Amino acid sequence: MSADTTCGACGSAQREGRFCAACGHPLAAAPTADRPAAPGPQRVVDPPPVPWEPTAYAGSGPRFPLYADEVAPGAIGNAPTGAAGPSAAAGTPATAPARERRRRRGALLPALVVTLLVLLVGTVAAGAFLLTRDPGAPTADRGPTTPGPGGADGADGSVDSVGGTPSAPLRVPDPRDLSPLARAGATDTAADGVGLDGAPVSYQPANLLDGDEATAWRVAGDGTGETLTVSFDEDVVVTSVGLVNGYAKTDVDADGARVDWYERNRVVTRVRWSFDDGRRVEQTLERDRDLQRLSVPATRTRTVQVEILAVSGHSGADRTPVSEIEVLGAAVAELEDRPTS
Repeated sequence: MSADTTCGACGSAQREGRFCAACGHPLAAAPTADRPAAPGPQRVVDPPPVPWEPTAYAGSGPRFPLYADEVAPGAIGNAPTGAAGPSAAAGTPATAPARERRRRRGALLPALVVTLLVLLVGTVAAGAFLLTRDPGAPTADRGPTTPGPGGADGADGSVDSVGGTPSAPLRVPDPRDLSPLARAGATDTAADGVGLDGAPVSYQPANLLDGDEATAWRVAGDGTGETLTVSFDEDVVVTSVGLVNGYAKTDVDADGARVDWYERNRVVTRVRWSFDDGRRVEQTLERDRDLQRLSVPATRTRTVQVEILAVSGHSGADRTPVSEIEVLGAAVAELEDRPTS
């Protein structure tokens, strides 16, 4: 170098040489006409910051927060920005978060369970009622059922066993008096007396089944509420019942005058017949000394009860008598032994 040179790094003057004697930095060669001076070191300045602007997601379709459970069908993909589906057109959100749907389902679950329980209880109650209901039992609305031919339930003359448990159908083609198979009892009985002829007279319940209307069971005063019972040692099928509702006896006193005990005593005007299967039938009686019968649905039983519900007044003899009880039907053993055609 023929001219003084200044170090481009530290600025010290250099006479010659290729490197700065002060800092060792390479020295540029002296400029010539065909070789201009080389530029010195340049200070690099960072470019000014560019303001941030939101840009569309580089992917496809709208972005969603991390907590979103689901999006509407078609929301992710290449759908154009701003496209509105059916829900958006209606003014409602396209979808509801799954947690909201689960909350609604949770709120409906108790109501659904209660509804199912109510339906179940109602079904069980209806089934129990139909199973235990006795279609032949009389009610206050329709009264006693009239038996079919042969004194049986319905037109086919069949009867089921006590308690509604089905058994082989039994027919009673020829009902007969069952008194020889029965014995009678009563809740109360008057003491023995003496007849107009001086002979002793008994009023025991056995008189109800002896076939003699001149004998009677009797209780003092108003007999309402008393119960007479006819019992059997075996099952029978009853098709008809009846009674003489007073003391059907006449006497002649010492003066030769006729004494009608039916007219002088009280008479029974209404009774209730009951059987082992729970069936009960009421009968209204006339002021008639003849036996008054009532057909009943054929019933398998071992006892027949007669409860006195009402009586009449009296004409000098304040007593309530019943002369006779009749039960028609057949023994079950006889019916089962009968050959079938």
